[in-house]
Amino acid sequence: MLTFAQQSRERANYEQAALADRMQEFRRQMDRDNQLSLSDVDSSSSGDGIHTVGRSSHKMIEAVMQSTSKGKVT
Repeated sequence: MLTFAQQSRERANYEQAALADRMQEFRRQMDRDNQLSLSDVDSSSSGDGIHTVGRSSHKMIEAVMQSTSKGKVT
């Protein structure tokens, strides 16, 4: 019985460490995505004064344009 409890605890510790690793990788990926998104916005201005928007803003703009073309504003 003691051996079983020790094995269960070791397995739980391993799974907890694996989960912590996955969470850390997820946070890193989110940070990378945020940095890319911010760099898209920061580098989007050109010398002629025209500004472009980031990718996520494009999706929102498209949704608004589609809804207004159908006579709906959401």
